[in-house]
This record gives sequence, C-alpha cells and structure tokens, in this order.
Amino acid sequence: MTLTRLTRCIWLLTPLLFAACTPLREIGQPMAHATYRDTPASLAGQYTNKTPDIYAPLLWEIVAPYQGSLRKGDTRATVTWDSLYIDVNPTSKDEITFNLCDERGPVRSKTIHGKYKHGYFYSRQKMVLVPFFPLFFHYNFQRFRVGPADNSLVVHERRNSISLFFLIHVSKDNWKGQMEFASRK
Repeated sequence: MTLTRLTRCIWLLTPLLFAACTPLREIGQPMAHATYRDTPASLAGQYTNKTPDIYAPLLWEIVAPYQGSLRKGDTRATVTWDSLYIDVNPTSKDEITFNLCDERGPVRSKTIHGKYKHGYFYSRQKMVLVPFFPLFFHYNFQRFRVGPADNSLVVHERRNSISLFFLIHVSKDNWKGQMEFASRK
C-alpha cells in the first residue's frame, strides 16, 4: 500500500474515531436521575433483567454484550430470560461485578472496569475497529453508566456501529438509551 493510499484511509477513518470520543452527556435529559451517593456500595443489590419497554435491551445485554449463550457446559435445564435477575456487587471504586442469576444461583458473571463519579459508575469505552479498508471495515463503540435511584437502577447507554463490505454499506446502528431496572426486593 502506498503512502498516499494509507493517508487517504486514515483521513476517511478520522471522523469515526472522533465520534467515539463523544461523552455520555449527549444522551439527553435522563428520565430518572441517579440518587447522588458518595460511595459505589449504593449500587449493590438485585435488579430485574428487563424493563416494561419491550424494545429496550436487557440489562445483561448492556453489561456483557457478545457473551454468547447463557450456559457453557452447564447441564441444568434451560431457563428463560424472564426468570433471570442481575446481582450487582461493587468490588472497588474502579470495578463492579454483575452476576446473572436464577433461583438456583449464579449463571454468568462479568466484571466491569471504570470509575465512580457524581453518583454514577461509568464503564470504560469499548471500541472495536477492523480496518481492512476497502475490502471489509467494521467499527463498533459502546459506553454506559449506571446509578442508583429510588428502588431501581438507572442505566444510560450509547452505541455506534457501522459495517462496510467492498465499499457497500451493510449495516449501521446508532443508539442512545435510558432505562430503569426495578429492584427485586
């Protein structure tokens, strides 16, 4: 690849890389504000995996995207998403563990790294870039924050994704969301 082609590809990818730096404050005004507490321990609790909105993603899909099947090597009977809940355990100011549980115990677990600031836990930005331009190009960006509210967990999420195959637009997904997941207690 010549230097001219490489420079042209970098210039074409620059807007996508700058779009990944957009902060969560552009989501808009939240439906329910997180209750400001000085400690991440306020996030601890058990929350439902679904919201009343049928189009909203599940809490586990936000926390652990691309995790595959619910059970790997588990011989227990298959369960539905309705019977599952999320157990949130802050381990430090920089880490929170989300456990996907059913009535018999934990099914899957995911530890998220980030930072706790102003009543919210902000996840680190996740960005995937496959730059085989012009044959195949894929860009994916996700970031979310969680905060406690009255008897619920407030989640704000932002996702951007685009795929190109031989310079033909295959898919595009830009999504901003605000959800409330009720406490199980």
